[in-house]
Amino acid sequence: MKTIVTVSPVSIELIDGHPTTTSLDVAAHFGKRHDDVLKLLRNLDCSSEFALRNFAACARPGSNNKPEPYYRMTRDGLTFLCMGFTGKEAAKWKEAYINAFNQLEQAATEKSSLPVIQDAVLEHRAFRGRHILIAKLNDTYWLSAGNLCTALCLGSSDRIVRSLLPQHKRKLRRGNRDLWMIDTMGAERAADYCKAELGSESRIWLNRQFTQLPAEKPIEAPTLTGRRRLISFDHTGKEHIQPVPEDAVVMTLREMISAVATGHLLLSTPELFQLSAALHHRIERRTADEAEQLKELQQRIAMGR
Repeated sequence: MKTIVTVSPVSIELIDGHPTTTSLDVAAHFGKRHDDVLKLLRNLDCSSEFALRNFAACARPGSNNKPEPYYRMTRDGLTFLCMGFTGKEAAKWKEAYINAFNQLEQAATEKSSLPVIQDAVLEHRAFRGRHILIAKLNDTYWLSAGNLCTALCLGSSDRIVRSLLPQHKRKLRRGNRDLWMIDTMGAERAADYCKAELGSESRIWLNRQFTQLPAEKPIEAPTLTGRRRLISFDHTGKEHIQPVPEDAVVMTLREMISAVATGHLLLSTPELFQLSAALHHRIERRTADEAEQLKELQQRIAMGR
């Protein structure tokens, strides 16, 4: 089984449960010619047992359909190869590889420790013309994180899955693959990461599709159900969650003007009058200030003559 996960800025692949990278990726990031990296690999002063466990000779189609050799290597193999790479730039990429290997190993360990969804009823439901795989088990719905994030234009689902607590995610075995599945609370979290309009549409869709979901009953989550949260990260990367008032909106000035004009921003008649009065008062103040500034400028010009 081969699962490919790209961890920016380096590429790590999970091959039969073992994180690996390639000599091609190493050459690209450490600024070396690939044939020079191949020479280093072929002349490593390591035991044959170590080489057998940590390096594998491979080939891919090259120019004129000639096979291009390269090596796949484990974390230990990469460490052995890069021992002699020095300098600040090399140190930066060493750290990037260490972080990438750690992240993939952590994700693999976490996925293997989570309960597997078995004997579930599978179906597809459409959101914005895209199919979302859904598994129903014991009156709980689980949505494919990959399908949902694609529909929400979020790309990879890794960030969403990592941000969720274990009780909000499961794995589903389909053929030789393990798919990440998230509950409706996780789907709500995914909606927080996309554009406001798309997120709002997603929440409406979730509400219509899964209104009977027990996990969304107030008795099970009285402090979260029906509330909106603003999720932000400070300079240290620490996550902060703040409640957002029910009548709060997030939009640009142009979007707000358009929403008021078209009626998409739901305001009562008294609220419209209050908004109109406030804008009228602001215009009067600005006009008076500009008139005063113009008068002062004219006086200065007249005094300077």
